Amino acid sequence: MSCAVGRLSFERTRLLRCIEGGTNLSDPTSSSPTPLSAAVRDLFRPRIRLKHLVLFLRRSATAMNAGIDVRAFWEMEARRAPARYQDAFQAIYQQVSAGDTLAEALEAQGDFFPVMVRELVDVGEKSGRLEQVFDRLAEYYTHLSQLKRTFIS
Repeated sequence: MSCAVGRLSFERTRLLRCIEGGTNLSDPTSSSPTPLSAAVRDLFRPRIRLKHLVLFLRRSATAMNAGIDVRAFWEMEARRAPARYQDAFQAIYQQVSAGDTLAEALEAQGDFFPVMVRELVDVGEKSGRLEQVFDRLAEYYTHLSQLKRTFIS
């Protein structure tokens, strides 16, 4: 039994080394980065859950309709975000503060936000209707959440 546990621990260590350092899994002595390492790292990144997404979109819509600056909104969100989302929200805040568009900041977080959210935020920024985009996204994901609950129960 201890041999199996030791082997599992060794494999886990190799996988974590690959994720963190981008090393080649097939050669444990190699330290060269692999294209797979970024994809594997993305597998372990958190994605925002549907209920949190709905709440976030509602807050976003309300803030944008109230005229709150995007940077100020993201500063508040980064401070109050749940622990599992803290890194992503903080990174978005830093990018927006540095002058990147919100769409670029969301895109940099990979699959944290759904594709539709990322793309429609881009459209909203370009068209000047970001408030309406957040309103519509909040309605859509609220409806999706209700449908999920209906089918599950």
